[in-house]
Amino acid sequence: MSFRIYKKEEGKSKHDYFREMLKEVKAGGIKAEYVTGDSWYASTENLKFIREEGLGFLFGIERNRKISLKKGSEQQVQRVEIPKEGLNCYLPKFGEIKVYQQKFKEENRYYIIYLPKTEQLSLLNREEFERVHDTHWGIEQYHRVLKPVCNLEGFQVRTEQAIRNHIFSALCGYVQLSLAKARGEIMNCYEISRKLFLEVIAKFIRKNSEKFEFVNSHSQIFVNA
Repeated sequence: MSFRIYKKEEGKSKHDYFREMLKEVKAGGIKAEYVTGDSWYASTENLKFIREEGLGFLFGIERNRKISLKKGSEQQVQRVEIPKEGLNCYLPKFGEIKVYQQKFKEENRYYIIYLPKTEQLSLLNREEFERVHDTHWGIEQYHRVLKPVCNLEGFQVRTEQAIRNHIFSALCGYVQLSLAKARGEIMNCYEISRKLFLEVIAKFIRKNSEKFEFVNSHSQIFVNA
């Protein structure tokens, strides 16, 4: 595992940190099959970097990202009909990739896949995409719990050591929630957070219902003058 604490004085972007961490975990002996992430990290520079590292990738892309069905002709991915088995095409300024479409709630989401041996893209099927996407979604869920539920981004400290302590505490909270879920003590990692706020709100209403008219739950009789 690798992470970075953003330091303005270093003059680096999130993309710089991303590439640094990828090199770091690779040097540490991790033999990754795919690198995955959301559309923020799907810049052409990052994708080329991953290719140079000899790795495959799966990234979400924005619906207005342009692809080419044939070189020299570009159109937004949302304007292209994507078959269930995916579509082999070109990403401008990068090269050959495969695009998949996934229905999420009421919208379509788009993903691009690349393999070091581009001839394997034609053999890539929906089952393999679903397998890699499930891993991608698991990482997405991890961050969704770590940030709002474990309050990773809600620190009120400024020193580096205090920030590191806060991050460590948030990770410990995530581990405890995951263990409770695995033991069947909670249905999901959001349950405790929801119950906590419901209890706080209920306590506030009980305490203040007589003071403030807008939270008074008692029915009132209205008379036409």
